[in-house]
Amino acid sequence: MVGALEAEIAYVHARRGRQGEAWAHWEVADRIARGLGPGYRHMQSSFSSAVVTAHAVTLSVELCRPGEALRTADTLDPVSAGRRRRLDRTGEGYGLYPSRSPGQQNSP
Repeated sequence: MVGALEAEIAYVHARRGRQGEAWAHWEVADRIARGLGPGYRHMQSSFSSAVVTAHAVTLSVELCRPGEALRTADTLDPVSAGRRRRLDRTGEGYGLYPSRSPGQQNSP
């Protein structure tokens, strides 16, 4: 549960525009998830390594860093990270680039 809470704390900081705090808490969540292994998934919170990686897309979108969000989204496995969540957050990343369409080269 500590890992899931760290991921949520990271999200709250990102929503408030606190980049340093957001990524610091995300790194703690990521370290915990990686320590639990790629096959681990907490049933109640869905905390897993794949979900923490998907949270990196969310943080980047919330911090208005579309290039970073799109680069991270390109590395996700849509099945293990949750296809709908990935597509929703990736779409928001494209929304931060009004003149872009899917398939165009990612840029910062």
